[in-house]
Amino acid sequence: MSRRTGIAAAAMSALAFGAQVPAAAAQAPAAQRSIDLAVEGLGGEEALEGLNAFRLQARGNVSIFDEGPEPGNTVSPAATFRLVLTYDLRGSRLRADYVRTSVGTDRRVSEVVVGRRGFISGADANFQPPGDKAMTSDRWAAITREQRLLNPQVYVRDLLARPGRGTAAGRRTLRGRPHRVLEVRGDAVPVRLYIDARTGRISRLTTQDHNYNRGDVPTVVDYARWRRANGGVWFPRSVTLRQAGQVLQRHTRSAVRANPAVPAARFRFPTGVQATYDGDLAARGARTTEWLMTFAHLGFIKDGEADVITPRVVASGSTLIQGNGNQSMIVEQQDGIVVVEAALHDYRAEALIDYIERTYPGKPIRYATVSHHHSDHAGGLRPFVALGARPVVHENAVSFFEDVLAVRGSDLLPDRLDESQAQANILPVPASGAAVTLEDPVRPVTVLAEPTDHATTTVLVHVPSEGVLFVNGDTYTPANPPGPAARTLDQTIQANGLTVNWIVGGHGGVISYADFLAAIAG
Repeated sequence: MSRRTGIAAAAMSALAFGAQVPAAAAQAPAAQRSIDLAVEGLGGEEALEGLNAFRLQARGNVSIFDEGPEPGNTVSPAATFRLVLTYDLRGSRLRADYVRTSVGTDRRVSEVVVGRRGFISGADANFQPPGDKAMTSDRWAAITREQRLLNPQVYVRDLLARPGRGTAAGRRTLRGRPHRVLEVRGDAVPVRLYIDARTGRISRLTTQDHNYNRGDVPTVVDYARWRRANGGVWFPRSVTLRQAGQVLQRHTRSAVRANPAVPAARFRFPTGVQATYDGDLAARGARTTEWLMTFAHLGFIKDGEADVITPRVVASGSTLIQGNGNQSMIVEQQDGIVVVEAALHDYRAEALIDYIERTYPGKPIRYATVSHHHSDHAGGLRPFVALGARPVVHENAVSFFEDVLAVRGSDLLPDRLDESQAQANILPVPASGAAVTLEDPVRPVTVLAEPTDHATTTVLVHVPSEGVLFVNGDTYTPANPPGPAARTLDQTIQANGLTVNWIVGGHGGVISYADFLAAIAG
């Protein structure tokens, strides 16, 4: 896609294990002193140079932004986990063997990286059978970067060979103790290491990461309980990762071992699995590390290309856009276009915009609706607003989206709105049940609130002329076995006197209303 080409061209190769960055001709003395301090604090030059691999066990928990029932600056639980990590520094390989527990179920899954490629084995996603698959390049980049953030000794080890990556960034007091701050380049986003001036141990790492709703977010990783492993290298036993002040990950490590045997068979690609490297996709993944990885922990996978557009006509004027697990619908009105469900993120939104401009030339996008505030349903709203579309959201989500749409000036992944002066004129949908009508002489569209336990910001989109009803897909997925939420949906349909011929999902597909009624009756 044209709008991501410039970003994707950013230097991505440094994320690959062993990638080379030209060293400065002469390292500034202050930076070298900080490097020397960290090297000694982590066991000394000989120990670090001799660290060819390590293995550790960990357990902990992961939280995720904007997936809870209420909108706001909070996180909700995504998963607990048990992990055995094997990190082969010399061989440019890592293997993360997880037991992730999400939605009440244990999922055994292994993420394996070999150079710039990888594969995933096991139950990567909820409600899917285990299997083997190639790792997408954005997932590769996110896994690689995350493990470096969680294991700062890797940065210091690399500085022995490439000291030109380090720059002194002053001194700070942290928890009452003096620290030297060292900026390290080489990853897609530089990091700053806070090195205890007395012990040489790293207390904190700071960097930035991109969240599609929140823009560039400050990321802070704190390390504690450093212990010396065999071979003399020190490792943190407690690691906490925060974004925007909220804890996303807590790790407690045990059984840390340096230079274990690393059997080649543990990194061998399964038969029939062939992975390729896509630099554009990797550039995106490296800058959205925790957005991708918190969804991976949750078991709802969001990595991979998002620009495949597969239109499916539901009825005259209403087209479901498939090709991605998070779907949208386009409603053609006489005077413009309504985008129903503003898309997974801005890359998906750009694919929709390209399709609309080719398919409906000259028709402006007048409205963009969001079924609820969850980030995988709302992350693509911003480009539509930049084009002049009016957002239509539940009244409980208005302040949330005001914040989302006020964010400008991303350095990591700028979108159309970052480069625009457009201001959002949000149209709220009352919680009382009164519908909002998007007027049109030919095909008006109504939007009304739906009471759900899933999100207090849920709305339905109805096209009365053809009897098409768009639902968020989380509470009810068309053609899936119906649960209690399907019966609640029908109560809302009946209470509002909606004429429904087809139900269309933000996930899943399309079901006739007659088949829907038969399913909930059975």
